[in-house]
Amino acid sequence: MNIAMESIALAEHYIEFMHSASEIRLYAKIWPPRSHQHLTPIILFHDSLDSVQLWRDFSAQLAEKIQRQVIAYGRYGFGQSAVNHQPLTVSFVSDEATLGFATLLIHFDIQDFIVMGHSIGGGMTTCCAALYAEHCKALITMSAQASIEEFTLAGIREAKQVFKQERQLERLSKYHSNKAQWVLDSWTETCLSEDFKDWKLDDY
Repeated sequence: MNIAMESIALAEHYIEFMHSASEIRLYAKIWPPRSHQHLTPIILFHDSLDSVQLWRDFSAQLAEKIQRQVIAYGRYGFGQSAVNHQPLTVSFVSDEATLGFATLLIHFDIQDFIVMGHSIGGGMTTCCAALYAEHCKALITMSAQASIEEFTLAGIREAKQVFKQERQLERLSKYHSNKAQWVLDSWTETCLSEDFKDWKLDDY
């Protein structure tokens, strides 16, 4: 099935692939346009604490407004995708282009695409655009992170304290179930680590 060439009904998918001897499942959802124009689809990348569900009605509105297919997927360990028992590595932003995103392209037989990402997802779309330059027709970022700044770190430290308050983690569990603590730690502990202090996307 070529998503770029065929309009299909709203559908939910589980995409499976092997990584480090483990079978991984990613959750993806597709919003089709009403028209039958064969336009390049847009693929959405969520930020550090989000999931497919947290795009809320944005995905449907986007598909309706621009009459293109919109595809959103949950990264490994987030939302309805499989549990990830490992901490994120320093290279997790650029790694997404050759892991989850690459698998999504293969699964749906996508040739050309537009990538759109929010926050750390914006950094991931930048890597995808660079690595698949011949197939990426546009890159859209919203508040993308391309390096670690003290302003960003201060916000993460503050958020870490907020999530220690009663019921805050429970709110995150609504979207990530038993993965909520891992999701939070993947953001706070990775970004605040000594190894991550020089992280940047200059090469992309």
